[in-house]
Amino acid sequence: MKKIAVVGMMLVVLVVVGVAYDAITDYRQIRSFTYKIVSSDGELYYGMEISPKGDQYELKTTQTHMVPGDKPIEMDQVMGFFSAAWIYVMINPFYTMLLNQLDLDSPQLMLMGLQIQRGEPQQVGPWTGETFALISQGQKMLTWVLNPSIGLPLKTIFHQEQISMELVDFVQ
Repeated sequence: MKKIAVVGMMLVVLVVVGVAYDAITDYRQIRSFTYKIVSSDGELYYGMEISPKGDQYELKTTQTHMVPGDKPIEMDQVMGFFSAAWIYVMINPFYTMLLNQLDLDSPQLMLMGLQIQRGEPQQVGPWTGETFALISQGQKMLTWVLNPSIGLPLKTIFHQEQISMELVDFVQ
């Protein structure tokens, strides 16, 4: 479950920070999204829905995961541990600095020996996007699939942690 929490936190970083492909920074322009997060600990679905309510917006977030029948359901699962922990990654200036340098047209060497490598287009659900990998010392650290018309990562893979996140629903 800790791996899923880490992935959830990183998902927020990828979704919240702006990158050169015009990532969504004001979520009022979309209605909802859902990501499927998979790790060796299992699957987690994280979703968000925004609805205008007069001069305000209602923001609903959901997380869904299965708990084995022989395991107790503990407070962190009941109280939404994953959602609460994401704030710590959102304020990490390293991720913001790193992702703000992404240029989809000409990925290049980045700071501290990190490199962005472009791959083949990939189909993720009903969408197609360009594949990019973050490389450090010859090893893939992070791969993501981006589609400029969506503004959210279609897919993200954290290679060392063996965690993937995939957009399964998106309503503009």
